[in-house]
Amino acid sequence: DLETLRRKRRIINLDTLLEKVVRRYVKRASARRIRLLCEPCEKVRIRAIPELIRMAADNLVDNALKYTPDGKESHIYIRLFRKKGRAVMEISDEGMGIKDEHMPYVFEPFYRGDDAHSRTVSGHGLGLSIVLWIVRLHKGGISLESTENGTTARVSFPLAD
Repeated sequence: DLETLRRKRRIINLDTLLEKVVRRYVKRASARRIRLLCEPCEKVRIRAIPELIRMAADNLVDNALKYTPDGKESHIYIRLFRKKGRAVMEISDEGMGIKDEHMPYVFEPFYRGDDAHSRTVSGHGLGLSIVLWIVRLHKGGISLESTENGTTARVSFPLAD
């Protein structure tokens, strides 16, 4: 029930929430020789359902880890800043990227891209569709930029103050 969800909104510190998400992934990333580099986050407050925002951030960081190959030291960059009255969260990886022909479909439930990735990367193809639903519920926006050298997910939400 969307109305019930909307009543659970409160003002949260997005910077604090994002820092907690990143801390949960540090060991897993380190074991794969991936460094999570979290730039000093601006203090940002949004009106949101904390559990859902955490789920969206978790999905984006998890995707960045999944699609960054093992074997060489790699980085995932996490940024949070204000821009034009919005909170902007960026998560960039140095992974395999998303091919142009797959970009129109990545937010569709169960979409997994090409067969080679589907066999080597775990998951069910629901992560980005869940993120999109959460972002829209909070009147936010999401975009992806990708090359063969990695992907950047950019999510924005209206500021609370």
